[in-house]
Amino acid sequence: MNPYILPVKEFFAIEIIYFLIIAALCLAIFLRTREIYKLTGHRSIGFFRNIFLYFTIGYFFRFLHLAIIIAKMNTGLVPLFHRFNFIFIGYFSTLAVFNICLATLAKKIKFSDIQIIIWTQTIAIVSSIILFMTKSLGFIVLIQMTIFIVTLIYSLVTSKRPTLSSKLFSSNSITYGMLFMFWVISVILFNRRMFTMNMRIVLYIISILVFVSIFIRVHKRLKYVQER
Repeated sequence: MNPYILPVKEFFAIEIIYFLIIAALCLAIFLRTREIYKLTGHRSIGFFRNIFLYFTIGYFFRFLHLAIIIAKMNTGLVPLFHRFNFIFIGYFSTLAVFNICLATLAKKIKFSDIQIIIWTQTIAIVSSIILFMTKSLGFIVLIQMTIFIVTLIYSLVTSKRPTLSSKLFSSNSITYGMLFMFWVISVILFNRRMFTMNMRIVLYIISILVFVSIFIRVHKRLKYVQER
């Protein structure tokens, strides 16, 4: 058997386990940061929280899309709402990426919350509509990579840290970079023929460990804030 063509049952089992773990971790982080946000009122934490809310929804529609593909393979039937699923994947994942960028630049952003909402919602809606029309997940990845890279360059240029390595490898930079990278990988993994089952499992385990590490950091930060 070709190792790059995954058996349907095993493929679906891996995907549902991965989705449930990631969704649980994202929701846990979103809820745990609520108290931190209330106690500190830091704008960056508000953006940080939104990342995990939007990723929870984005990962749900990603899983739903894969479930529909598997159902089509088994029954030949495709639900009427299948095509609209692209809109939700594009919309919520783009908002998640925007909030990664906003959390990175929170101290440098001069726009009001209303202005930010208008701009991010407009770009997310337009991107999701184009994704719906083209059915190209590569397009939405390109848009999101452009947003992320522009943010990264701006952050590096305006950072007051003394060296490039300290700018690139701060704990927050690594966290945001890993979150974005594993979302892109999860989109690439839509293709069952792209990776072997073992490669897919390894990537999913690393992704889960990233989210677990973020949850642990959030838990420690909450305890620190509560003790102050």
